[in-house]
Amino acid sequence: MVGLRWVYSIRSMASRLFVPEPGETLIDGWSMKKFPVKARLVAQGWGRYMGIDFDQSYIPSLDYTSLRLLMAITAHYSMIMWHFDAIAAYVNAEIPNDVYVRQPEGFTKAGKFLNFVLKLKRALYGLGESGYLWGQCFFKVLKAYGFVPIHADACVFYKLRPGKSTLYCGVYTDDLFLATDDVAEKDAVFAFLCEHYDFHNLGPLRNALGVTFTQDPDQGLYTMDQGAYIEDMLVELGMEKCRAAPVPMRGRLEKSMCPQTPEEIAALSTQAVRYRMGVGKGHHLRICRIDCAYTMSCLSRYTKNPGKPMLDALDYFCRYLRGSKYYCIRFNSPKFQADSKDDDDEKFPLQPTLYCDADFAGCLDTRRSMSGWVVLIGGAPINWFCKRQTVTALSSTEAEFVCASEGARYVICLVNMLAELRFEVGPVRLFEDNEAAISWATAARGRPRRSQHIGSRFFYLVELVRDGRIRMMSIDTTRQLADIFTKDLPPMDFTRLRSLLMFRLRPVVLQTPSAQ
Repeated sequence: MVGLRWVYSIRSMASRLFVPEPGETLIDGWSMKKFPVKARLVAQGWGRYMGIDFDQSYIPSLDYTSLRLLMAITAHYSMIMWHFDAIAAYVNAEIPNDVYVRQPEGFTKAGKFLNFVLKLKRALYGLGESGYLWGQCFFKVLKAYGFVPIHADACVFYKLRPGKSTLYCGVYTDDLFLATDDVAEKDAVFAFLCEHYDFHNLGPLRNALGVTFTQDPDQGLYTMDQGAYIEDMLVELGMEKCRAAPVPMRGRLEKSMCPQTPEEIAALSTQAVRYRMGVGKGHHLRICRIDCAYTMSCLSRYTKNPGKPMLDALDYFCRYLRGSKYYCIRFNSPKFQADSKDDDDEKFPLQPTLYCDADFAGCLDTRRSMSGWVVLIGGAPINWFCKRQTVTALSSTEAEFVCASEGARYVICLVNMLAELRFEVGPVRLFEDNEAAISWATAARGRPRRSQHIGSRFFYLVELVRDGRIRMMSIDTTRQLADIFTKDLPPMDFTRLRSLLMFRLRPVVLQTPSAQ
């Protein structure tokens, strides 16, 4: 038996950003579909278990890498990405099995039907399988219109139109992001969706997933930033008035800095809760803030028992965010990009480029190395990675080789995604600043003697190089973009690399609608 409860919420001012439907009546400037107060009936599904009461709990969620790739495609063709929102999405899905719930508060009349229960016909928010059931129903509708999903990400769809531009869309639970340059086709897609479910047209994509989007085809300006999310994060952590810092992190942390005695742990217990909340909110910055990857990787290791240096590191990180909240990822149209392009960029406009770097024995606790890599398309970062390696490297060459192998696996996944979307891609250039690692990857006589102890899975890179899918290229250390993921850099070096990967937006003051 599943309980029910009412959940009440108040919408933010951002909900005013909507496109009123023709003939729609507004109440004090608000649409009834986006009224400031909201009540939702949800199920108390915590007593139901996976494998017993339901079989699937997967919620259709677009991968952040796929979202950035769709934005790169949108910018490349000077299209507009539109935002459609499904109203009460989960309620549209039918439940295949029997689920009984208690009567909600205010439903029964005094003295009548007090001992009755209800049988659900449709899914409710709170049930473990609701997201999966909604996804299955919604995907059938998209396929009926002619959209084809890709294997690399089941939430990415495309539709080929002979003689016209291709449609691209991504699904994140109840949000649909549609990229097209044909307004009539956009209206046709929206009308088709409304024939099956209730949808709200939010216009060009502006705000979603805690990210602010800018789309200006005339100026070739397409950006993703999290400035508003950072402001809310700083307020919740009490750091909204702190002084700005030039870099996200100073020095390195190690386990010996954590409290050792029960008394020390108890003294920092309250601040430890704030530390965990800050780290959790900081992880959401991975959507756009490529410059915060190394700091979040370091802070995440000490969430169980943070010490005073870790708490100070979090505060310093917040100081950096306050001074850099207007940095964003920028996607440029080809006609607005620099004229200096090589042959690969001309022949394959969406050609990925991979930068890999490692910091040998960078972790002071385990003496393992730090891996970092970034994939660029059209000069914009599409995917990046920063993590302590799972094996202990015996030399800097081995650390670089392991990092390059891990980066190659992810970039091949991105190449496969582009191939499914009908884009031609040439050999991926992998930039590495270690000549010995390049020699290992391109060795024609098999594995060198000094690398025979390395796990075979890391030699996947050698196979990719032999097949011509990866092209190893040497680069100077000062031009290695992935260096920002491996260590805490001096302010001058950090600022230089950040300027190559990110773009600074000018602060924009939004006018609040008057109450008249």
